[in-house]
Amino acid sequence: MKHRHKGNCRTACAVAMVLVITGTGANFARAGGFLESLSRPRVVYDSFKPSGVAPIPQLPPPPNANPPSTTPPPGYIAVNIDTFWCDGDDRAADRALTAAEIAASFATASQYLLSGSDLRVGEIRTRPIEWKAVWSTLSELEQSLIRGGPLLRYDATDEPSRMMVNILLPGVNTKNIVAVPTSEFTPNYISIYVCSAPDTGRFHGQLFFQIRDSSLSEKVSKSIEKIQGSYLGLKVIQGVEIVGSRSPDSSEVRYFYPDDQYLAGRIAADISDSTSLSVRPKYIEGYQERIRQGTLEAWITP
Repeated sequence: MKHRHKGNCRTACAVAMVLVITGTGANFARAGGFLESLSRPRVVYDSFKPSGVAPIPQLPPPPNANPPSTTPPPGYIAVNIDTFWCDGDDRAADRALTAAEIAASFATASQYLLSGSDLRVGEIRTRPIEWKAVWSTLSELEQSLIRGGPLLRYDATDEPSRMMVNILLPGVNTKNIVAVPTSEFTPNYISIYVCSAPDTGRFHGQLFFQIRDSSLSEKVSKSIEKIQGSYLGLKVIQGVEIVGSRSPDSSEVRYFYPDDQYLAGRIAADISDSTSLSVRPKYIEGYQERIRQGTLEAWITP
């Protein structure tokens, strides 16, 4: 594989803990030591199909990932999180992808930032919702905020929800989420709404193409054209590498960070659709020190 230069690592401070991105997971330093990783909470991606968009794949967990858990151990409090995305226009697919990115980021942050507390995330879901159903429930302040980016709502009188927001939000690897406390009584519950136009710079990722031989060039060119028009902010590297015998037995989109799983699955589905080949996402471990997050590689085999 080609050497991909890794960019500067991002850090975030939350409740006297420091997050250091390291690839397949993250280390959180506190009081001179590292926190133990918790089980990754269950993330349920919706199977709703926005108009004109390939179905969202139901992806398996990455190899060696902690098993999902929806029931916290005795003595712990579970808080559930719903990430809604507004449907009904040509931006729906982008919002669905943003919602999935947010859900995955909350799942990763909860594995580390909740260690040592009596809080656990029960389940994280992404769900479509009609714009008019959202608008009617928002305050005047929330109506002004939701157009600018993801809006997080929680019950200000519910201590577990409030503490969960205070702990997790600073460590979530997604920008521009605005948290607004509400007076509605919804204990142990956080809702996030993605209803703005997509952030064209949010991906900050890059996609490389490798093919077994030149007979695949025309098919791959169609895939590149489709992806460039569908994933704003994702850089498709020009120049397709012919790898010959280094090509895998079947076509795959390789990703190197667990949080990139959803994006890799969507791109694999789009390549399958444009080439009539079977393309699957594949998680690759061991390259996080050399590859920046958001890097994907499409290896295409006849």
